[in-house]
Amino acid sequence: MVTADREVAATQPFGASIPRKGPAGFVTRVVARIAAAVAEELRIRSDMRQLRAMDDHMLKDIGLTRLDVGSAVRYGRD
Repeated sequence: MVTADREVAATQPFGASIPRKGPAGFVTRVVARIAAAVAEELRIRSDMRQLRAMDDHMLKDIGLTRLDVGSAVRYGRD
């Protein structure tokens, strides 16, 4: 269940309240980018674990092979 605080946070762009000027703003933006990259990598790894847990027939049903899982999760399919 999503709380009201999470709903508000989800509608605002990431880093909306980040200072834009000065050294503190730069450091804050760098930290925000690193945090976003880490969160994206964790999502990718979770998705890859879920797909790798499927058997070959299930993967074939969605048009993937075991070799395609990594690139499909990271870059999408053509």
